[in-house]
Order: sequence, then structure tokens, then C-alpha cells
Amino acid sequence: MALSRALRGISDRDSSGGASGGDSPGGQTVISDSVVAKVAGVAARGVTGVHSLGSAPVRAFGAIREALSGTDLSQGVSVTVGDTDVVVDIVIVAEYPVPVHEVAAEVRASITRAIEDFVGLAVSAVNVTVNDVHHPSEDDQTSRATASGIPRETPRESDNTMSASDKIKNAAEDLKGKANEAIGKATNDDSKVAEGRAEQAAASAKKAGENIKDVFKD
Repeated sequence: MALSRALRGISDRDSSGGASGGDSPGGQTVISDSVVAKVAGVAARGVTGVHSLGSAPVRAFGAIREALSGTDLSQGVSVTVGDTDVVVDIVIVAEYPVPVHEVAAEVRASITRAIEDFVGLAVSAVNVTVNDVHHPSEDDQTSRATASGIPRETPRESDNTMSASDKIKNAAEDLKGKANEAIGKATNDDSKVAEGRAEQAAASAKKAGENIKDVFKD
């Protein structure tokens, strides 16, 4: 819910209308949903066996946002706040080899304690989704690739990207050749016709070469 919820702290009053237990005034404490989500995120991050929060797209977007404006502590957390209770949904990446069910149970307990103690709301449910498992070897591979200057994309991905780019260029050159040939015929310009045909021939030759490379890659 985007709407903030209010916790009313109205002091007890006696039958005469005066405040009992001192002169502290009653009032209203407004706690934003984002505060509850942040408290839950902080509590989850502190649990042993939690590598990170959020699904892969959320983590990727969060990395960009963190680079620009600092850490998003509520990443991967959504809350539904009622008048007196809250339901938390959280997505985590667990650390291998910590048992997943133990991590989820501790995340649930940690979030419940934090919200009840810090915010003062009862927690009716904490739904934990384990989206991925992180293995220490993944960090080692990333470190070696970064140290050696090797891009993280695979050769196959690079080849496919280059091939797609070449095919687009070849198609554009072929269309240009056909256009020049048509213009030459319309204006009786033999040199323009020849230029267009030459461009089409060059595009066809490149296309044939790409097809051969595709065969060998497959």
C-alpha cells in the first residue's frame, strides 16, 4: 500500500476529562510503508546465509540506483500495512551451503522481531521467496575475469552480437544498392545502375560469408 498508516498514541483520560498519568498530550504517529519495508530489509540483510535481496532484474536495477543515490535497504521487500498489523513479502538469494529452510526461518523471525520492536506493529505473516542460491565460486570467477580484463560475456554471445550487426549492415547495403539501381534506370544513368548492382553484389557476398560462419558455429 502506498498509503501511510497511523498509529494513535492517545493518552488515557479519567472520567473528569483530565489526562491520567501526567500531562503528556495525545497525538498521532504516522509511519510510512517505506519505513516498514526498510526495517524489514535491514533485518533480513543481517541474517547469516542471506547473500542479497531481490530477483535478478531488481538487483540489477538496484545496483544502478545504489551507484547514483546510495544503498536501497528495502530492495526486494514489499509490505501490506493494516491498522495494527503488517504482511511482509521478501525475495532473497541464499548463500550456499547454508540450509535454505533455516535461512528462510531466520529471516522470518528477524523481520518479525524488528518490526514489532522498532515499528510497534504486529506481524501477521512474512512470506519468503528464495529466488537464487549464491556459491562462493561465482565471486572467484568474477574476480579472475575482472583482474584479467576479460569481459564477462561469453564468446558465443559476442559472436552472435557481431553477426547480428553485420547482417543489419549487409541488409542496409543491399537496399541501398537496389535503390541506386532503380534511380539509375529511372534517370537513364548507366553509372548509377552499375553502382547499385555493385553494392548489391557486395552485400550478397558478405551475406554468403555470414551464412558460412553460422554453419560452422552451429
